[in-house]
Amino acid sequence: MPKVVDELSGTPNKLVQLGHWATQFNINHDALKSLLSLVRNWLPHEGFPKDPRTLLKTKRKIKIQEIEGGSFYHFGIRSHILKAIENNRIRLSAHSPLPQLQNVPNLLSLKIGIDGLPISKSSNKQFWPILGTVDQDLLRPFVRDMVDLEHQGICARGVNYSVRTRCIVADAPARSFIKRINGHNGYYGCERCYRRGTYKYSRILYPIKPACDSYTDESFKERWYESHHKQGPPSPLELLNLGPVVLKKVLPTDNPLKACYDPNQSTLVKLSNE
Repeated sequence: MPKVVDELSGTPNKLVQLGHWATQFNINHDALKSLLSLVRNWLPHEGFPKDPRTLLKTKRKIKIQEIEGGSFYHFGIRSHILKAIENNRIRLSAHSPLPQLQNVPNLLSLKIGIDGLPISKSSNKQFWPILGTVDQDLLRPFVRDMVDLEHQGICARGVNYSVRTRCIVADAPARSFIKRINGHNGYYGCERCYRRGTYKYSRILYPIKPACDSYTDESFKERWYESHHKQGPPSPLELLNLGPVVLKKVLPTDNPLKACYDPNQSTLVKLSNE
């Protein structure tokens, strides 16, 4: 295999340049394999490989974890933050978006998106990028990485950065999964206050009156209202430095109670004066 850097010029050789080009323009492997076949005929002594995976240094073995309900692969957080900094894709804001962290220097605040999508109409399998996840086994590697980043920070180009999760963006079904609470179409599915919904007109209605206790971070973590939570271990997200993890950092919203429609289950969750 030829050397990565030309000894005379000190510049990347043809293989490295071709690999960067294929990655930059998202060239699929079939097209790249055909191109490599031509290049090997034109330049037989340059050592171009036959397979695109050799050119791109694709890992031979992918560490896929088998978890309850499916399979999971964790890409890691630190390496991607470092890559983004090295490629000048991260710009620090003059003011922290988190009031409690205004005095933290070089703060990187992360927004985490969580959602799932079906792979095909003929299968009930779903793809959940992290972005996000649906259960403790799937969340654990992400939370472990984030806890490490929050405590140790990250160093790039001689600068020490502090890392915090600003918020987690997720729709109603995903929020109930990651927070391990009853679904938004359940009797105790309201995420803002402790009230029991009623089934009426083929839907769950949450009456505005009478006034009910609002959830707090303390009441959530100590499970004051057991009917709101699923049985089993708590959400791993509680380990993160999210502040009010329950109310404001998981899909922040201006509405104290949110009406939402789930087209898959044809269930409307809304407010009612009844």
